[in-house]
Amino acid sequence: MTRPTGPVFISLPGDILNECADLDMGQSVRIDARVRPSDEAIAELADMLLAARRPVIIAGREIAADDAFAAAGELAAMLGAAVYQEPIPYATSFPTAHAQYVGMLTRNQQQVRGVLETYDLILCLGADRLRLSVYSPVEPLPPQSRVVHLSERSWELGQELSHRPCHRRQCQGDPGSAPAGARGQCRCRVSRESIGALRDDREG
Repeated sequence: MTRPTGPVFISLPGDILNECADLDMGQSVRIDARVRPSDEAIAELADMLLAARRPVIIAGREIAADDAFAAAGELAAMLGAAVYQEPIPYATSFPTAHAQYVGMLTRNQQQVRGVLETYDLILCLGADRLRLSVYSPVEPLPPQSRVVHLSERSWELGQELSHRPCHRRQCQGDPGSAPAGARGQCRCRVSRESIGALRDDREG
């Protein structure tokens, strides 16, 4: 099924079951919405990940939706990156028994800032980036950290939590409507492509 998927509410008139009719239901239609990141986007992502000394991954719902647990786990292990689940869990977004898994982020800005402060690159992998609760003047994203956001949901990209300058790489499935500086075709499954690029670089 293509997204968005359920739940669906259907309201029917109370007397609709009192009559019979022949209906032509037609044929089922399935649209393949899968896209592949461009080679340039994959290479840029691999360069950023390789340059990071302390990367961290914020894992989100799209990992579960795309059944990308194995790819996300392999990427985390290859990078030696700590993995947190996004603050609001819609599904289990990363294997909790994985050696790189360290827990779930809270919805408190100050606590999240304290957790992310020591990392120099934050990879939001199919996550909402940071969906927090009560307003706080504390910026949850450390100013010195580079942020890479990979998502198939265009409305989650290009959001800023402050007006400060920042280093961001954001990619979505539709390059035509991608925000400036975030061209490319990237889904959560980009991790599979990233693993190949990283492996080639390290073995080379």
